[in-house]
Amino acid sequence: MIHSYNTFLGIFLFLFFLSCNSPEVNKDNFRFNKIEIPEGWYDNSPEDEILNRINVFGKNQLDSLIKSSDLNLKNFTEINYYTKYDIYNDNPDSYKFIPSIRVHLLKNYLDMDIIKLKTYYENSISGWENLGFENVNIIKSNLLYSQNKKIVEIIISYNFLNPYTNILENLRSRQYYLFISENYYLQISMNDSEDDNCNKVFDKILDSILIKKAQT
Repeated sequence: MIHSYNTFLGIFLFLFFLSCNSPEVNKDNFRFNKIEIPEGWYDNSPEDEILNRINVFGKNQLDSLIKSSDLNLKNFTEINYYTKYDIYNDNPDSYKFIPSIRVHLLKNYLDMDIIKLKTYYENSISGWENLGFENVNIIKSNLLYSQNKKIVEIIISYNFLNPYTNILENLRSRQYYLFISENYYLQISMNDSEDDNCNKVFDKILDSILIKKAQT
């Protein structure tokens, strides 16, 4: 059952984040290293360290590298998946998939700029309730700036009935979107709960993101 629940989360993220992707111009592209796993957390990431392999080539070659690479990229490619608790333990009563940190690489099929990307995801939040989430609300939505480069930030609160514990959980998701090339962007999702607040961990990760930029 644990794999089914994990699959559900993956399908949900795929449906929600697939449609959109957008570059602005080169000046708004970033270059990132792999997000480091927080101390004591569990690494459920794919074996290929995709972002690290892309990262070493720099901004100008990134699109051509991704297109011609042997990375077997999909429309919605998971790069990192970290959880605070062991999601593969043998006790179904203790299954906790949140707090978590997930990073996905997406292609900009709709050719949006950063502003349109922000609007698209804001408008998509209402669809969460059709996927089984309750009381979905946008807490904050804005643009962050790092050395004149733009990052979309959307923070969402919602309720979800954990199918393993049968507890209605009060959850929060911090979503960040940023372009790493002309046609590819990252979606970084940092998720926690009212009872398991990870603000300090997430703030540290965000700080590490904001100080890194594309190299020419």
